[in-house]
Amino acid sequence: MLLIEWSAARPYPQGVFSDPFFDLHNTFQAVLTTDGTETHVIYIYKCGDIMWDTYHSTSVVGYNIRGFFFENSLGSGTPGGLLRFGCGDNADFTNILYSFSSDNNPAEAACLEAYRNDQDLREIGTFEASFAHTCPCSINQAWFDRRFRFLQFHRAERVACYINRFPSTYQSMCCYDFNFFRNSFRALITQGPFSSHVFRFHPQFSRSNYLTFDERFHSLCCIVSQNCELFRERRPIKTCTGYRPPIRSWFWGDPHITTLDEGSYTFNGLGEYVLLRTNSEDFEVQARTKLAAPNTTATVFSAIAVSDSNRSSTVEVRIDEMDPNEFVVLYNGSDMSANLTSVNDTLEFTTVTVTRETTELISIALSSGVGVNVTLRLAILSVTLNVPQSYMGNTTGLLGNFDQDNTNDFTSRNGTMISSNSTDANIFMFGQTWQLLSNEESLFTYLNGQI
Repeated sequence: MLLIEWSAARPYPQGVFSDPFFDLHNTFQAVLTTDGTETHVIYIYKCGDIMWDTYHSTSVVGYNIRGFFFENSLGSGTPGGLLRFGCGDNADFTNILYSFSSDNNPAEAACLEAYRNDQDLREIGTFEASFAHTCPCSINQAWFDRRFRFLQFHRAERVACYINRFPSTYQSMCCYDFNFFRNSFRALITQGPFSSHVFRFHPQFSRSNYLTFDERFHSLCCIVSQNCELFRERRPIKTCTGYRPPIRSWFWGDPHITTLDEGSYTFNGLGEYVLLRTNSEDFEVQARTKLAAPNTTATVFSAIAVSDSNRSSTVEVRIDEMDPNEFVVLYNGSDMSANLTSVNDTLEFTTVTVTRETTELISIALSSGVGVNVTLRLAILSVTLNVPQSYMGNTTGLLGNFDQDNTNDFTSRNGTMISSNSTDANIFMFGQTWQLLSNEESLFTYLNGQI
């Protein structure tokens, strides 16, 4: 409840002109009560204490939502219609009640309720929003960047939305225009009801809270009603300013390798090798090769192993020995292949997801932002890595130093570097330094007497 009193209030600009009107005064109280849905204003004044009602503008009572939606009570704006002259039946005091109910507009009421409820949570300011991933600038970048995943497609508006794949302190909703006839086709949306924004709860890992505090709030204020400014106040817009797409490297065949710094070479080592390892131990990728055919020295990739920070989660993708046109997928040593038989089948773990994108492609995404695509064709594995630029200068292995200088990519395990124009024999010797030294170093699972 709020009580306000005006005592001998005279019309502006009292004292400037000699008009007797400016000697009139009003003395009254206003009592405001509300439960968030029903609001009542009671005016209380003595008989004869209301002497003037309007001068420059008429008196109004009503409500205003953030300056863009308002409603005034009946009688507002009419001389004598709000604070009334005379005393009525009460010779001493007059009480006038005005009531407002947001139930008159259920959509507005629901949005306001969601807005009020969200104020009980910590505000997402500029500092808090900085913890959310920067959105890719185009839908093509979002699709290739394994740090993000598709969430939903709003068919009527032709809008596709992606979110960060793994939960963060705050999440990013990155929405893209998918209307071919608009100039902004495939671009990040930063205006309107589907503008990209920061939100609280991850829909994959905290779905109930996401639906209650994020999705419902957005729907009530931006879709059902036209109060998106309230939602934006609590869920600030997210742009693609500063976005840096991951760098891609690939290797295939017998084996041809392209480093992260776009150097390329052929290496026919036989065994298990470190493809990429971070000095900070955030992730590691290893590969196994086998002979391409009997009586030859050519090799091909036959298995890939990927681990996250501290090796708490390891995914292996290998060729099935019984059916060389089919994958075997292991997670921490357990065969999960039966759960990845159909296109779009997905395994979700705390720091890694594995998806069967097509009959020939398995994708792996790590919480570090690293993405690995493994393709199986003609009983040979081909692999593509997407590595965030934040790991520049922090990698070693057969895929190089990732420092935008491909002349130093041939750096051995002991730090010795050979020229990028070295002979095949010297390149082979460099590659052999990255062969796994023991089962303890290996990410692979050894079955049936394998060593």
